[in-house]
Amino acid sequence: MQEPKPPEAPLTYAEFVAYAETHEGRFEYVDGRVLDMGIASDAHQDLAFELGKRIDAHLAGTACRVRLAGALRTGKQDRSPDRSPDLLVVCDGKPAKLV
Repeated sequence: MQEPKPPEAPLTYAEFVAYAETHEGRFEYVDGRVLDMGIASDAHQDLAFELGKRIDAHLAGTACRVRLAGALRTGKQDRSPDRSPDLLVVCDGKPAKLV
């Protein structure tokens, strides 16, 4: 069974978080709207993998490592973008500041 499409009406950030936690898939929150990210293509995954390897090699010898971002939420309040990055740099076990 296919998941229903995300709501088209603007949501508050709290409504978006509740929606994302109760539906399968990856979503982003931009300007009050829920965007279904779908499944990354093979080319996208290959690029993210290669980029992660290169960043990790650049960080060799530091306390930082590249990690898959997973279900990381970048938004903090209504109307702020909530993006789903592919990669995350973690230093001393703590995620680097999101910019």
